[in-house]
Amino acid sequence: MQKFTDVVLDSRGNALEAASVTVTLSGGGAATIYSDNGSTIITQPITTGTLGEFSFYAADGRYDISVTRGTSTSTITDVLLEDSADGSLVRLKSYTVATLPSASTSGAGATLFVTDATVTTFASTVAGGGSNKVPVYSDGTNWKIG
Repeated sequence: MQKFTDVVLDSRGNALEAASVTVTLSGGGAATIYSDNGSTIITQPITTGTLGEFSFYAADGRYDISVTRGTSTSTITDVLLEDSADGSLVRLKSYTVATLPSASTSGAGATLFVTDATVTTFASTVAGGGSNKVPVYSDGTNWKIG
């Protein structure tokens, strides 16, 4: 069982309150999520708080997390959750810069991992062709290092 916590932001970096968050198994299918370490099931979708925050517990596995606000939906795919008590970590799907999905389609706040960044400067727009491995986030327009 692993806890997942995140914050949903709009393209200007403002918290998105009352956005709907739905968690599914990667590849499709309903996911069972909990408000605690495995005993209290949460009904989906869950709603972001006043600061755009949300969290849930889920069994070890791969999940897709979709966030909807109004008519706009953004999905983070293939999020691996593993119990940190086992010495495991949450791993984001890796991409080269050329294979990243669109930052605007992914939506502000989406987070991925890049294996070929040219620089490691925080909040700079990522460019491919290098050998740096860095996390990246969408600002709604571009993928930024961070």
